[in-house]
Amino acid sequence: MVRLHKPLNMEHSAILTKELVQEAYKLVEKAIIDFLKGDHSKKEWLHVVVLDPRAKFGQVKYEDAVLFEHSINPDKWDSDLKDRAHKKAMVAWEHGMNTHDVQQKRPYLFKKGDNKYAGAVAHEGIIVSVVAIQWYFDELFAEWIAASCRALALEKMEAIINEKGRHFV
Repeated sequence: MVRLHKPLNMEHSAILTKELVQEAYKLVEKAIIDFLKGDHSKKEWLHVVVLDPRAKFGQVKYEDAVLFEHSINPDKWDSDLKDRAHKKAMVAWEHGMNTHDVQQKRPYLFKKGDNKYAGAVAHEGIIVSVVAIQWYFDELFAEWIAASCRALALEKMEAIINEKGRHFV
């Protein structure tokens, strides 16, 4: 069990909001769905979790760190993908690294009950976990989503920077 040093009221990202993550996901959703229907996968389901980049592991509850979740065809799942996606996200969040790197380079970081599978990324501080098919495709989808989030956040920041008379986010 993770003990919080002191309860904090988390201040969420002013830039990477739930709405921005939804927009970022929509930018890549068609590519993900098309991929799931293609030769590499015969499954058409997925669960994705994105964490707030301002949420610090050990300082806020995991539930408060979850910024966005989305499921595709949950009625067709053959296991609890939602739970697996959250557990992957927890590993990436705790260690600030891709779950594949934890699994292959630093397996000694796992604690009892951690999800052993890869497929969550820590991309420029953005944690995205995907459970769909093989781990390497889960990681691909997670990278697409994280990169899309980052690009839209940079676009939003650029508009703030260029706004005359505005000195704060």
